[in-house]
Amino acid sequence: QRRKRCPEFSEWWTSHDVGAPLSSVKTLTHSVRGELKFKFATFQANDNPALKLAIYARADDA
Repeated sequence: QRRKRCPEFSEWWTSHDVGAPLSSVKTLTHSVRGELKFKFATFQANDNPALKLAIYARADDA
């Protein structure tokens, strides 16, 4: 039904160009330090989709 109402959605659905977010904030709960937040970004090699790099940095104000 959504494909009929939104041509863009139909195009995206057909192309199956779906993936995980490339950057965001993750929250981890440490048993001693409590809640820790990290910003992260992921990168994927163009010639090998199996290769990924994730970079995490402390996100004090996230």
